[in-house]
Amino acid sequence: MAVRLSTGAVNALAGGGAGDGSFVDVFANAVIAVYSGTQPANADAAETGDLLGLITVNGGSFTGGVATNGLNWDAAVAGVCSKPSATEWAIIPDASGTAGWARLYANDMTTGLSTSAVRIDLACGVGAGELRMSTTSLTATVKSVVNSLNVTVPKAA
Repeated sequence: MAVRLSTGAVNALAGGGAGDGSFVDVFANAVIAVYSGTQPANADAAETGDLLGLITVNGGSFTGGVATNGLNWDAAVAGVCSKPSATEWAIIPDASGTAGWARLYANDMTTGLSTSAVRIDLACGVGAGELRMSTTSLTATVKSVVNSLNVTVPKAA
């Protein structure tokens, strides 16, 4: 699996539209949904697998379009945007299952097939993958933390 940017994310990061800008700005107060199964072919595609739950600050509840419990990022260093070490990002799953992949959504959390939604698909893993979790074996209502998440913004050619 690999990091896959949606067309909307590429366009937002390239600038030129309302709300566009840096990764840190575009994905301010974001949320990460964790799914079972195989990652879709691209981040424009509809979600696949079962939604296990949402990663938020401290595993708190999240509503699309509202900043409460949304994820924010450290300032980029050498093109890498990271989870702040002092902030706990966690999932309290609604369902049990194995985390196969995750989708990072902009604050509006637009789901389904879309070429305008701003989102990035990520591989889940323990010690590997972009989204490094304490475990990929999730149990409903049992909190699991995110150990690290670093997103590298590609350099211009």
